[in-house]
Amino acid sequence: MKDKDELEELMDKYGDYLKQTAFHILHDISLAEDMVQETFISYYHRNQYKGKSSPKTYLYRILINHTKMYLRKYGYKKEEVYVSQETVEIEDYCVNKMDLSYALNRLSSKYKDVLILYYYNDLSISEISDIMNCSESGVKMRLKRGRAALKEVLGGSYEENIN
Repeated sequence: MKDKDELEELMDKYGDYLKQTAFHILHDISLAEDMVQETFISYYHRNQYKGKSSPKTYLYRILINHTKMYLRKYGYKKEEVYVSQETVEIEDYCVNKMDLSYALNRLSSKYKDVLILYYYNDLSISEISDIMNCSESGVKMRLKRGRAALKEVLGGSYEENIN
């Protein structure tokens, strides 16, 4: 088993980043917190970390797997998340961020996950490659195709929204 102090240190260091990633994928804060909790439980109990990648990369891989399993099991419906968007007036900045979030959610998970890890979590291509269990060129191709799909969904305003 892992040392509890080590686990607490990892939770303090990466917990917020993992929660943010899970929230961007699932759009539900309590569900995101549950996924992060499951991630740390898996890390602690399975004791399969061999040190081949950084702990951060390993934890992200576990998180991505947990979110994918959840989405497969419960058939998460994207349309339900954005029902209240039309009724709420907020500043342009927030609208753009919501539009970007909505557009990301419309992409397939193989593109959405890579874009979230790259842009929201500032992970390198090699770290994403380890997390997604694919080659670096595969990650680059997913980023390229994901950006193109995102641009199409946003109607050409991608460059303004991604920054």
